[in-house]
Amino acid sequence: MEETESSAAYAYVPPPQPESPPRKRPQRQSLGAADSARESLVSLRRQLAELQGQLTAVQGALSAIVVARWREGVSREDKAALTTEKEALTREKEALIKKEEALTREKEALIKKEEALAEEKEAKLLPCMLLRNIDFGESRPLRSPSIHKSKGKRQCYSGQVSLLSNGGDDVSSEQLGTLSFSALPLCVTPCWQPPGSNPCASWPTDLSECCQEATFYALATKRLPPHVQAQERSKNMVMQANVLYTSLGAPWYHISLPEQCQPELFTKVKTSGFPAFNGEGKSVSTYTYDEACTYTLCGMYDSYFSSASECNHIFYNSPPIGFALVFFTGVGFLLVLEMVGRFFVSPFGGPFMLDSAQHQAAVNAIPATAQAVAATIVYNQSTWTKCAIMGSEIVYSPNVDGSFYKIIRWSAYKFEWFASLYKTHCIFEQALQTCAHRPPSIVQSTLLFGYFEVAVQMPFIAGACCAGNLLMWVFPPLLRALAWLAAHGLVYEDLKPDNVMVHGKEVFLVDYEDLREAKGGEDVAEVAWEQIAKSFPELRQQCAWHSDFVD
Repeated sequence: MEETESSAAYAYVPPPQPESPPRKRPQRQSLGAADSARESLVSLRRQLAELQGQLTAVQGALSAIVVARWREGVSREDKAALTTEKEALTREKEALIKKEEALTREKEALIKKEEALAEEKEAKLLPCMLLRNIDFGESRPLRSPSIHKSKGKRQCYSGQVSLLSNGGDDVSSEQLGTLSFSALPLCVTPCWQPPGSNPCASWPTDLSECCQEATFYALATKRLPPHVQAQERSKNMVMQANVLYTSLGAPWYHISLPEQCQPELFTKVKTSGFPAFNGEGKSVSTYTYDEACTYTLCGMYDSYFSSASECNHIFYNSPPIGFALVFFTGVGFLLVLEMVGRFFVSPFGGPFMLDSAQHQAAVNAIPATAQAVAATIVYNQSTWTKCAIMGSEIVYSPNVDGSFYKIIRWSAYKFEWFASLYKTHCIFEQALQTCAHRPPSIVQSTLLFGYFEVAVQMPFIAGACCAGNLLMWVFPPLLRALAWLAAHGLVYEDLKPDNVMVHGKEVFLVDYEDLREAKGGEDVAEVAWEQIAKSFPELRQQCAWHSDFVD
């Protein structure tokens, strides 16, 4: 009895711990695998902490018994029971530690998987924007068409691609459109004043630069009131307010100004007493324009191509267009989207305050005429011919009611090629309509515009390509065709036997997709002759047509 009381006297009793209120966790709509693993790990660590407390209490009691035994003596049965309990708790602790290690490994694996998925999504999202900007006025190196087959995306002829959505689900790796603030629209007349002008012509051609406030510091201070002066600054240059405005910091003012702030415009009045002038600019994400164009493209598809299918492709005589309103806290401007194989985006007019008279004027300038479907082309893989080089990106039709169609998909060529195709075909079709006399060897060619593709419609010619034994008598009509194109400022750059069709005694020059506008001061007749000499070298020494053609 005394031994029991002595044991109780020396037993270690841990001090009572205040109960902490249960930690409230934020409500979540759904937990991923990694979140579930984290919750399990936290719960397991809480159990481990409780067992550690119990084990500490047992160890304290055991130590107290040893001391009591040394002083007064404790029964061996009590010590054995406590030792057994300690060993059981130790084994339970080791099991929990192993379970914690396993859950930690599982958590790390899930985190790595999440990071890999995030990196994959970011890799798709960041460098592969829907938009890519170019300057039509100069030649810039572009990515090769092979980039469109990256990331294992199988190309299907239907032209279906996954665009950026409001939920941010997925972004295709293809760059379908181009935005250039310095370019004028291809087919739409903008509402700039004066007409035909573009005040954004001095802006950078790179879209990412146009989204950075530092790009416009110089332009923001280019036009100032006469009493205000601006110091030159670089993009990364900073200046504190007390350096720009040396009078700041007077101790007697009851309201102190932030002397250490850094104005973005280095402007100040020349003489005291005049109105002050400064301001603030903010950068914007390129996704602002990407999303505006994506949402407008959804509306364009609904308006122009809702009845199209993989086999029935709809085409129009003019490029399908759409307008995107981009606005920032009350100030907005309009962008115009034109679909010519790919889509081209350019500013439609100047900025305006929302719900102002200028806003209404810009909206009134939007064309309000509907386009009728020019052609519904039935595409059948079994009867159409794929291009030997481009595959399904360019396909040729059989004889369709006396017409021949060539469909050129968006991924076949770069932006400049489609822009040039549109401009040269406008010149070519206008020449066909206005010129009373055209050589019989010039074929009617019409450019049609579909959903991320264009189609060239020509009369079906049941003939054969030019062969060597026909060259001499084919040469005069060919020369007349090239001379007619040269007279209208067009250079035929794809001259080869395959593009010269012979039907009986008739000769036809076909395939006008590679026409280009003549450069300033360029002798188009001489260029055409060089093309003939290069494509048909056997004629160089056999004919006497050169001088007559050049003259």
